[in-house]
Formats: sequence, C-alpha cells, structure tokens
Amino acid sequence: MAFAKALSYVRGPTLNFAIMSVGMRQDRAPPEETTMTNKKALELLKREDVDAFNKWVEERRKKGKGALDLNDQNLGGLKLRNIDLRDARLSGSNLRKSDLKGANLKCARLRQADLRGANLEGADLSGADLRQTKKKAVNLKKAVLDGARGL
Repeated sequence: MAFAKALSYVRGPTLNFAIMSVGMRQDRAPPEETTMTNKKALELLKREDVDAFNKWVEERRKKGKGALDLNDQNLGGLKLRNIDLRDARLSGSNLRKSDLKGANLKCARLRQADLRGANLEGADLSGADLRQTKKKAVNLKKAVLDGARGL
C-alpha cells in the first residue's frame, strides 16, 4: 500500500499503468486495449451480428488474446443465438430476455448477471459461474450444465 501511495505522487503514463497493474492478474489486458475490445465486441453484439462476432472472437483467440471483458454491460433483449461467449466475463451484465439459444457459454463468468426471462435452451454452460445470478423464468431446457456453479 505504501509503495502504491509513494508512486502516486510521480506522474507519467508508464508509472500510472504500473500503479493500476499492482495486484492485477497477468492475463488482463492494458486498459486501453480492453476499452477497444469492448467497443468492437459491443458494436457487433448490439447489431446482433452473431456470425461476424464469432469470426472476430475466433481471430482474437488465434492471436492469443484473453477472455472478453463484458462485465456490467447491457445486452438485454438481444437475439444472440449460437453466440460464442466461452470464457467471457459477463459478471453483473444485463442479459434479461436475451435469446441465447445454443450459445457457447462454457466457463463464462456470469456472477450477479440478470438472466431473468433469457432463453438458454441448448446452451453450453459447462463450467460457468452462475453464482448470485437472477434466474427467474430462464429457459435452461436441454442446456449443458456440467460443472456449472450457482444453480
């Protein structure tokens, strides 16, 4: 704590990033990269362009990019059938009444997400973290739930 406080008196982009990085996991992208990624991801998701989104995500994975950070985003009511959101960070996000039929949400983090009325029929939620989610009237018919937490 004293180290971070001492550094906070020094100005400069490198040291500011160092201060923000204290305690961050190594798989986390720099803030400006995360912002650009979120912007592109949200643009494709809000257009409901599942094919383009899935292609973009696959290209990111080939380049060794980490999981998408979509925490606290409003994705409610979107038609995202067969979307590839595996390993995505969706904690606190609004997915209320979204159509996620056949979605790949394997190992996704959905803590405290709003899933009320969402269609997750046939979705793969294996290994997903669903703790403290709002799940009233969610459709989990034929969903894969192996290892999912919080059900």
